[in-house]
Amino acid sequence: MGELDGRTALVTGGSRGIGRAVALRLAAERALVAVHYGGNEAGAAKTVARIADAGGRAFAVRALFGESGAVDRLFEGFVAGPKEHGADGLDVLVNELGRRGTTVNTVEPGVVLTDMIGDYAAAPEAVAALESITALGRMGLPEDVADVVGFLAGPHGRWVTGQTIDVSGGIYLGPLMPG
Repeated sequence: MGELDGRTALVTGGSRGIGRAVALRLAAERALVAVHYGGNEAGAAKTVARIADAGGRAFAVRALFGESGAVDRLFEGFVAGPKEHGADGLDVLVNELGRRGTTVNTVEPGVVLTDMIGDYAAAPEAVAALESITALGRMGLPEDVADVVGFLAGPHGRWVTGQTIDVSGGIYLGPLMPG
């Protein structure tokens, strides 16, 4: 049994990068995961498949943020998913507040090796420059961020709310780049 067994989580941007890592992490803790995507249906399907292959439960939900009615479409698409998996409601979502026992936190990841940084990560000198100004001496991985989100969403994070958590490996706390 995982720490999130019996809970349902909605992960926006779950089709790739940090969102995918968070979806995988929450599913590993036995949460039913709604994998939101805007335009990357194949990426969302891959995330759902990876969760299912690991013995978890997930479903994809499409809503393109920035379009009129996107939030309504997100929740309309979300409603059917939990019922198909024998669940009811939503337990992990950033938009609800404390009286219902839901915590609200922000994770600030810094530079993370995902497809979002493109060719920048392919340039050894750029990677070295970033690593030199990071206290932990490396660039972040999506799983580094996902582990913190998993902690915050689980029972050990129950008393943490209203916080912005820096998950950057201490960027700008490391040695400064030579001038």
